[in-house]
Amino acid sequence: MTRKGYSAEQIIGKVRESEIMQVKDPLDNPRQIRPEMVEKILHLRTQYHLGPQRIAWYLERYHGFPTSRSSVYRTLVRKGMPHSWLGYHPLPREVPVET
Repeated sequence: MTRKGYSAEQIIGKVRESEIMQVKDPLDNPRQIRPEMVEKILHLRTQYHLGPQRIAWYLERYHGFPTSRSSVYRTLVRKGMPHSWLGYHPLPREVPVET
């Protein structure tokens, strides 16, 4: 028995199970946003400059596709949308900060 009460066989079984989970194709995730909705998210962002919350609202209201604003945000980041479109505007520093 190990520290948490698992036998050596149970630990090996858990390791094998975790290895199998890592080999799984990421496109087989049942919770992944459908490709046509990803295209709609990118279209709404580029054409109308809507934010993640407005895009999530629009998709639920007009397309019957409930999703969270964090899912929309992660989709935008994953597809390489600029952060300036996501509300992040870093100001350039004129004087270097000394530490």
